[in-house]
Order: sequence, then C-alpha cells, then structure tokens
Amino acid sequence: MVGYAAHDLAKLFPAMSDTQFAELLADIKANGLREPVILFEDKVLDGWHRNRACAEAGVGCLYEQWAPRHDGDTPLAYVISVNLHRRHMDPAQLAMTAARLVTRGSGNAKKGEPPKVGIADAAAALKVNPHSVHSARAVLKHGTPELIAAVDAGRIKIDAAQQIAKKPPADQSAALAAGDTKEKPRAARVAPEPKQGAGGLLDEIYSWLGYLEKQRAQLDKITADDKALLLRAFTETIGVALRPA
Repeated sequence: MVGYAAHDLAKLFPAMSDTQFAELLADIKANGLREPVILFEDKVLDGWHRNRACAEAGVGCLYEQWAPRHDGDTPLAYVISVNLHRRHMDPAQLAMTAARLVTRGSGNAKKGEPPKVGIADAAAALKVNPHSVHSARAVLKHGTPELIAAVDAGRIKIDAAQQIAKKPPADQSAALAAGDTKEKPRAARVAPEPKQGAGGLLDEIYSWLGYLEKQRAQLDKITADDKALLLRAFTETIGVALRPA
C-alpha cells in the first residue's frame, strides 16, 4: 500500500513509462531504496515513483521532510531542479510541464491558491521556448486524454500535438491510431531558444530574422491566430533575453 499521495507539484511532471517504472522496481527489489522520498504538506514532493515501487516491492521506504537548502529556495524550485537534472525529458514533455505550471493557480491567496506563473517565467524555469508553452496549453485545453498522455509519454512533438488538438475528439483518436503525428510545416514554429541577459538580445533578433526569412513564402498563408501566436512568442522571447541573468 502506498503510504502517501503525490503532491500537486510532483504531478506537474509526466509519469514514468511502464518500462522505466519496471526498471526502477527491479533495482529497488535488488538493491533497496538508495534515495529517500521527500515529503511536503504530508504528500510526496519528490520520489512518488520510488514510493510506489517500494510499496510494490515490499521494501521499507525512507522519508525525509522537505526543507529549504538556501535563501529563496521553494518547494516548486526544488521539484523543478531535481526533475530537470534526474530525468531525461524531451522538449514536448517540458513544455507540457511548463503549461501545467501556468494553469496551476490564479494567485488568489485568500482562497489558498498557488501563485500565478506567467508563460515567460514558466518557459524560463523549464528551459523551453515560450511558443512551445503556448502550444502545450492548447493541447491541455483542447486535447483528448489520449492525446495528452501521448505527449506526456514523449511519443508526439508539441507542434504536431497542437495541430491534432484542433480536430474534434473522434478525429484526434483517429489521427493517433493512424500514426498521423508528424509535424506539418507552419510559420508559427519557433526555432531559437531564449538566451538570458541583455547581451543575447542581438543574437535573438538575428535568429528571428533568419527564421522569418526562411519562412517568407509561408507567411501569407498562415491564419490570423497563428500570426497572433507568432507575435506573442517573439515578444516573450525578447522579454526573456532582456531579463537580467
């Protein structure tokens, strides 16, 4: 029996695949638990897969309470740091995590809701492009559970998933079943990743100019929504570049 539920912050990140969990379970059966499970607010902040594996293996689980490691440390900063360093997630999985962070709370402290996090801040924290976070939010809002699970599992790139999410639910399922998950060329895709510090501003602008030059032939064909998305992504990327390191 699993003793503790996963904290909401831990749920920002996708679950392990069945194969990855089987490997973890086999290792814990053979070697025991090497790294403690971290608790916060009487829930698992880090290590919910280890917690579950210990329960299934019949191995005693070691728990520790989260505590700040330095000034300004927070449970959110901690869980992002350990997951980025320990897990090998692709850009789509990171974008989905950032999108969940953005939609997590309204910032209404009186209702006990978590602080609101903007797209640019979430993108910087997860080291992904703001445009990818916009796409991931669309997938979370319009995608079927099956589509969301496929992105979380790393089977579909985020731009392809956003295109599928525009379809009715039945068509989304059909696209997944048919393997129609390849990205289609579109002008709203953004190649450059944001650089920290004002020194990277010129590099950002030149990257965008080069990108737009390559997409010149398609710019007149994209929808008004995609044009608005492209403008927002450009604005937020430059904003991240201007932010002090």
